[in-house]
Amino acid sequence: MSKRSVNLDECELVGYVGVDSGQMMLGDPCYFDEWGGGDFTSAGEDAPPNGAFDYDGACRATLAEAKAGVLGNGMSIVCRSGFGDGQYPVYIEISDEGDWGQRVKSMTIVFIDDQEDDDDE
Repeated sequence: MSKRSVNLDECELVGYVGVDSGQMMLGDPCYFDEWGGGDFTSAGEDAPPNGAFDYDGACRATLAEAKAGVLGNGMSIVCRSGFGDGQYPVYIEISDEGDWGQRVKSMTIVFIDDQEDDDDE
């Protein structure tokens, strides 16, 4: 998998997503009826990631060294959210795909905005 930079000036701000657990999860809503819910109580902060599609699995993944992970064999992906709780901007990049029309090419959630630091100087 290759990495590419997204130029937010070429993207559309579609809204803000709220975070109240210091982590963000992305997944297809059709899977959320399988979400296990629950609490992060099974093994504490040092628990290794287990990939479970529940709150405990999300916490284990985001507290691990990688700060992110896949849950439920690909039903979602979760990561830490910058400095924790708050409202984070969500941008989409649109691509013209000819006969298919305009499609969402990418979605970006900005947890830490490096531009804000540059503007203050």
